Amino acid sequence: MDPQQLSTHLEELRRRVFRGFIAVAIATIAAFAFAPLLFRWLLRPYHTFARVGTAMEDGVMLQTLQPAETLKMSVQLALVVGIGVVLPYLLYETWSFVRPGLTTKERRWLAPVLGGGTLLFCIGVIFAYYAVLPVALHFFWDYSLRLGITPAWSAAYYIGFVLSTLGAFGLAFELPLVMLLLAAVGLITSATLRSKRRYAYFIIAMLAALLTPPDALSMVLMGIPLIGLYELSVQLTRMVKPRSATPP
Repeated sequence: MDPQQLSTHLEELRRRVFRGFIAVAIATIAAFAFAPLLFRWLLRPYHTFARVGTAMEDGVMLQTLQPAETLKMSVQLALVVGIGVVLPYLLYETWSFVRPGLTTKERRWLAPVLGGGTLLFCIGVIFAYYAVLPVALHFFWDYSLRLGITPAWSAAYYIGFVLSTLGAFGLAFELPLVMLLLAAVGLITSATLRSKRRYAYFIIAMLAALLTPPDALSMVLMGIPLIGLYELSVQLTRMVKPRSATPP
């Protein structure tokens, strides 16, 4: 690539990055205006278990420990939501930049991969929000009470826990996409996944035990979806022809 072409590509990259930055800034400012609504959405899992637990009965609510803590959380939450809202646009800008350098086959694959990855992430977030968080929060609250400790959670730590849990499940649900990409480059095959099924189930069980509260229900809530995603990966990789095959 000659210097003039390199300069042209760098200038195009600069313009696309600048447009992405502006889009994130606008979306963040708009999200900040809806901060109360966003907080109510994030606090809903807490109030769901609190209504039937001891939290409301004892009058224990989330607390802030610093004068500007709530404002800081609002800005951080608005930034996260702003990035999430404009993510399709950011993916479009990325696609437009790399598209000229892709082959026809890679262009056909990239759009479904990006769309499928976004959909799987959203499914993981929704599952964690409605199925996992209420169970996990209730367990941690009751566990503290059984030890004779009255829980008084900080709002900042609670919001951080919720966001990290949503993100972790969103990423975990990307398993089929990761398997497809590995199959596409010839690192794994459907036959390999089938033959290693027992080991995969064991690893999934260990991850479910480590990443969830130590009770059977939470382990099942994470383990069953991951097993289902693994089996989905086995079927999907059967349709993928490796880009380059290693001779036997």
